[in-house]
Amino acid sequence: MPVIILKKLRHRGKDQIGLYFDYDKALIAHTKKLEGARWSAINNCWYVENRRGTLHGIFVHFKGVAWLDISELKKGGGEQEKTVQHTKKPDLSTYKTRL
Repeated sequence: MPVIILKKLRHRGKDQIGLYFDYDKALIAHTKKLEGARWSAINNCWYVENRRGTLHGIFVHFKGVAWLDISELKKGGGEQEKTVQHTKKPDLSTYKTRL
């Protein structure tokens, strides 16, 4: 049975629960059916908003399908939100100022 690691995550300005697992087409298809599940290319995981009842809903959804590892959820804090930084700043001296 596949293992899904659940982690605290800060994404899109909200607290989320990240679902991390190895690539598995059947598990991906099942995860897509989880209410509110979205893919994060930045964090390379599926995630759902961390609200009251979310964790219970995840357990019910994956019962008999995958093992859920919640050890990372018990740890304090969460991952900081990742931000994309631009490597090249525009040259503002070439722009003319209009009054």
